[in-house]
Amino acid sequence: MTVVTATLATATSATTAAASATGSAIVHPLSASRRPEILEHLLRLAPEDRRLRFGVAVPDATIAAYVDRIDFERDAVFGVHDDAGALVGVTHVARCDEAVELGLSVHAGQRGRGLAQAMFRRAILHARNRGVGELFMHCLSENAVMMHIARKAGMRIVIDGADRDASLALPPATPLSVGKEFYEGQLVLLDWALRASLAGGRNEDAGAGGMLGDPPPGASPCSVQSSPPAASAAPSPSGALSDDPSP
Repeated sequence: MTVVTATLATATSATTAAASATGSAIVHPLSASRRPEILEHLLRLAPEDRRLRFGVAVPDATIAAYVDRIDFERDAVFGVHDDAGALVGVTHVARCDEAVELGLSVHAGQRGRGLAQAMFRRAILHARNRGVGELFMHCLSENAVMMHIARKAGMRIVIDGADRDASLALPPATPLSVGKEFYEGQLVLLDWALRASLAGGRNEDAGAGGMLGDPPPGASPCSVQSSPPAASAAPSPSGALSDDPSP
């Protein structure tokens, strides 16, 4: 099993290298079945990081209620995992009529790797391919890193006291944008399959079978809508916590 494990580890590295060639980490779509992981990720944020993420200091109960209210049929949630499979970055793309609002968080130990940038780009790709015309972000004025991402993306920034609201007009979907989302979906499926196989091999060594769970949703070819479906007001992601200003 040592040979198998080594081969799978090499394959996983190859998948990571392929993702690096596209200029971003592998960003997985997350389904409602991942609520416990999303909650765990958010609860692990330090108090100051929670404040930057939600715009105010929030207790555990408020975060749990927020995660429970996420509508996975209407909204999209994406995540990035570390080598051990732990969820270390999450972005919530909340649908609100003709626009989406974005909230980001990355664990402190994983910053400096461009994960927030990767999730930001993935959120834009998802939204524009579904006919969304505008993306919004809300953050505190001291969240300089998130403001850097907003400015780099060419977002229009409105100052309101200690708050900053940024908006970005999204271009319509094109064959290129649809193809890019399809390609990224294939990378996700490959990454999941390799991680699941590697986990299964390790469990077999230990005398037990095992997998990482169901394949990630939304990794199949995306469907492009000429206009966004009707939706009620989404629970606000309320702010964003980024990782670093690097591209």
